[in-house]
Formats: sequence, C-alpha cells, structure tokens
Amino acid sequence: MKKLRVLAILSVVAAVATAASAQEPFRIALRFVSDTHVRPSAPARMSAPFAIGQVTDARGLENPMVLGESQAKRLPKSVEASSSVPGFVDEALRTSLAEWNANISPDAPLVLNCQVLQFSVLEHHRVEVDVRFRFQLEDREGNLVWQTEVANEDGVWGRSLSESNYSQAFSTATKRAFADLFDSTGFRAALTE
Repeated sequence: MKKLRVLAILSVVAAVATAASAQEPFRIALRFVSDTHVRPSAPARMSAPFAIGQVTDARGLENPMVLGESQAKRLPKSVEASSSVPGFVDEALRTSLAEWNANISPDAPLVLNCQVLQFSVLEHHRVEVDVRFRFQLEDREGNLVWQTEVANEDGVWGRSLSESNYSQAFSTATKRAFADLFDSTGFRAALTE
C-alpha cells in the first residue's frame, strides 16, 4: 500500500513537472548565420549608393519577443527570442550587404529602412519559419521614394527545440528575402533615379 501511495505521488509530481515545463517558453538568442550560397541573381553593387536606416518591429505583438510555437514534444511550448528581432534583422541586412559588396555609404542621399511585418516559427516535425519585411527607400528629408514588401520561408529538419536549427532557418529565410529585394527591378530603378 505504501508503495502504491509513493508511486501515485511520483506520478502526480511528474505530471505537474511536465505541465510546468510546457508553460515555460523555449527562449532562443537569435544569431545570424550567413549562408554564403544565398545571393541575389543580379550583382548587388548598384550605381547609386544608399545608407542603411532603421529596422523596426511592425508586427503589432503585445510581447515582441514571441516568435511562435513548438509542437514537437507532447505539450505545445511557446517559442520566444531572448534577443531583439529588429537587432537580428539589422545584423543580417548589414552582413548580407557587406558580403554582396553593395554600394553602402552612411552619407548617401537615399536611406533604406526596414519594417519587420512577420517573423514567426512553428515547429512540428521540423522547424518552419516565415518572414516578411517592408522596405522603404527615402530621401534625406524623409520623403518616400519607393517601397515594397518581400517575404520568404525556410524549414530545417533536426533535433527539436534546437537553438541552432531556429537560427539557421530564420537566417536563411531572412537572407533570401533580402536577395529578392536586390533582384527587384523597382528597387534598382529607384536607386538610379
């Protein structure tokens, strides 16, 4: 009888511990991991230089650290960033432009600003991320010269709740979206006007 009581108590403790861990979010430090194979189809070096402006979070979330959810284990778990999403996107943009030898100048007459519209993850059998950005090219007086939205997605197979898998998927999707921006004829035309 005593063994049954101990087993029952252990079962309850295990169930409570499992439920508590399901409520605790999985936090990841977003780190940009550049895939050098992701490049624009056309050369990124433009005739007119431009400056990199601000990257802002326009997702409209109550908690800007929320990225999505993992359903890889038995109980769903919230996935949150422990570092800034705009900071990650800014680092990714600057690193990608440097790799692509883009014509960047802090004193350029045009400034490229970025709004993060979507930056989300759902992990079930694999990590699936979706990113969407609005880019606005403005003159130094803040007048809008050109704007567009670019989006991309990526998925990674591997160990569940893996910070490196999340970083890899977010990095690849983000860099592909930037490559799409540079392949845009509208963006190229706006820089030459």
